[in-house]
Amino acid sequence: MSNARPESLPWTLPLTRAHRRALSVLPIRYPHAEPADLKVVHVTPDAVAALRAALARPVPATGVLFGLRAGGQLTVQGVHVAHPGSTRAFDLDDAYLLGLADAWGQAQPGSDWVGGWVTAPDGDGLAPGALDALARQAATAGLTDHDAPLLVAGWIDGHLTLQAATLSFGRVQTFPVTTDSGTP
Repeated sequence: MSNARPESLPWTLPLTRAHRRALSVLPIRYPHAEPADLKVVHVTPDAVAALRAALARPVPATGVLFGLRAGGQLTVQGVHVAHPGSTRAFDLDDAYLLGLADAWGQAQPGSDWVGGWVTAPDGDGLAPGALDALARQAATAGLTDHDAPLLVAGWIDGHLTLQAATLSFGRVQTFPVTTDSGTP
């Protein structure tokens, strides 16, 4: 048996944002991002369809977003509940989140947990003061951070409206949201 220490491991497990949360590793900037600040959130058609389905429920729902970050653009590919069966706002089950992160990482290499979402079925959550309160609640719950926004989905005059916000240095910052059909 040799006492020689290997210089490097043959592979390493990627430490996703979900793994960092579950393992209580200090937050770091989004690992797959270029060193650019978030500028726009793009929501794919499948993610838009999932948000519409969540809005069809008469009660607010929350969950997690999965996708990719390239420079200042965040592309949301997947929308999932954060804790199946829970009715509490911004409730997050770490074991469930780890499973989702692993599945998304396998299905879409480079994809990671990129933020949270909440529905505002009556549209009230889309008002500036309400958006600030929701962004602060999501950040306090650990669902979002300065690189991972909260996406708020609601109806205004029968039209889907999506807003994105982060809490950074105590201030709520909003971002434009686009879809394949333009800006909702």
